[in-house]
Amino acid sequence: MKLITIFNQITQTLINECVIAYINLDGKNILCKNRDRLYTPDIKIIHELLDNGIEICYMYDEITDYSEGINSNGLAIVNSALLVKDDEKEGKDKSIDITKINPDNTETGIKGYDGLKIRTALSANNLKEALRSILIYQGKDKKDVGVKGFTMVSTPKNTYIIEATSQDLPIVTKIKPKTKVAIRTNHGIHHPQSGYLKGPKRVSSLSRYNFSKENLEKNNDENEILNILSKKYTHNFNNPYRRGGKEDMTTTSQLKMNSNDLTFDFRPDSKNSNFIGYENRLPKEYQPKIKVNIYD
Repeated sequence: MKLITIFNQITQTLINECVIAYINLDGKNILCKNRDRLYTPDIKIIHELLDNGIEICYMYDEITDYSEGINSNGLAIVNSALLVKDDEKEGKDKSIDITKINPDNTETGIKGYDGLKIRTALSANNLKEALRSILIYQGKDKKDVGVKGFTMVSTPKNTYIIEATSQDLPIVTKIKPKTKVAIRTNHGIHHPQSGYLKGPKRVSSLSRYNFSKENLEKNNDENEILNILSKKYTHNFNNPYRRGGKEDMTTTSQLKMNSNDLTFDFRPDSKNSNFIGYENRLPKEYQPKIKVNIYD
């Protein structure tokens, strides 16, 4: 089932390039991500209880304000870019204030509004509210509507993929119940003119897609998912886990979230990211519903 939602033409913002994956094992919905950056991110995990009673846990990039995570209802969100040119500029100037950035001119800043948009969606009470938020949320810049790129939104029962650019209508696809694996990298599926279109980066996007899908479909062990996404399948740059040079995107962390078991597993790459730590903002007497695992 596909739903096309109409929204205004807008400028594209800074999102994340990467590999994102949906896996269904034993009836449980799992979202994963290899996050690739051109800069060295300062990352921490934030775990907090919102005023509406919803508990959330998310990765937070202090340089770009970007976030992805899960809430206590099992609603999990990950994203991968289609606007890869702007994404490759991200993180170059730490002096820019997120409240002053002009998304129309990505040369002048590094921070976007997508972190706030995703955190807002994580505060939703249900899947319908979260999808609506991902599609139409407006930040301080009224032209910057919704989250761009591929966004996977999962709950214990259902998972959707949103494919959105500023040049096309967003397409929302419900993943069929019998689907074991769904992968998105950085080339358009319903919008084939988006993302990497040709050359080595197109080859890399397709290669990362195929390696991830083929090997995750063979796997039946949740504990092996991040290992599968970090293996070296070829001697060049076209692996799901990117071990790049100075001018290439490099994988800086891995994330896995189980909507049914309410687990949040995070694995930073110590060579390519600065992991600040786990920030527990929960009330002292509160018993967390989300289990957090951080691996070296």
